[in-house]
Amino acid sequence: MIRESAETLTCSDCAGSLEGIEAFGSSEVPDYGSVRQLMNETGALYRALKERFADQIDLDVVDPRNAPYLIPALVADYRRYRPSLRAFLRTLFLGITPASIIINGVARYKNDLPSVETLIADVSECLDTMDKVA
Repeated sequence: MIRESAETLTCSDCAGSLEGIEAFGSSEVPDYGSVRQLMNETGALYRALKERFADQIDLDVVDPRNAPYLIPALVADYRRYRPSLRAFLRTLFLGITPASIIINGVARYKNDLPSVETLIADVSECLDTMDKVA
């Protein structure tokens, strides 16, 4: 799961609030409402997956700017799950956005998060497919 981290928003602290912006020469607080909503939606999906699948899946939440982690992780997923080269390259170059969900090395959702039910069904399908192959 890829989502922005609250700590990296301008003038925000670890809780994602905007305090002390006057120190930066501005009295207007930027509107990060849409980013906060996206973070909350991603958090709800994360909690639902952890509740449903617990230790059956590896689940990471990564900031899209964290290339030192994302690129090696995607390459490792490509080697492990063997998606098509086209799907892998599309994920690597176009699938890393603040609202992406990557499953087994392939961006399944990009800029449009699914419902909890849809995501659980997709993950279940992937697990079933992996069980049949193993």
